[in-house]
Amino acid sequence: MVSITPENIVSIIGSKCFEDNQIIMVSYLKGDDIHKTSERINGLNNSQTFKIRVLDMRSYIEKKFWTIAGKIEDFEDENNEHELIEPIQTFYYPRDKFTLPS
Repeated sequence: MVSITPENIVSIIGSKCFEDNQIIMVSYLKGDDIHKTSERINGLNNSQTFKIRVLDMRSYIEKKFWTIAGKIEDFEDENNEHELIEPIQTFYYPRDKFTLPS
C-alpha cells in the first residue's frame, strides 16, 4: 500500500482532499513526525491501524500538513486494555499515516 502524503495525494486521488464519507485507512502514530500536532487519542495506541469514514478534511499542502475529522469504523483492541470513548476523532498528517483500503 502506498502511503498518501501532501506530496502525492493529488496524483493518487485527483484532489487535495479526501471526499466526505470516503473510507480510508489510518495508522495511528505511524507518520513521519509523531510528536507534531497535539494530543493523543484516549483508547488508541501506536500499533493500531483501522478504517475511518472521513467527515471533514482541511488540507494545507504548502505546509505539508492536514487534519481529518473522521469516524472510526472498525476499532478493535485485541487485548481489551483500552476503551474508545469517542468514535469521532481528529487525525493529522504528519503524525498519522494514511492509505486507501485494499
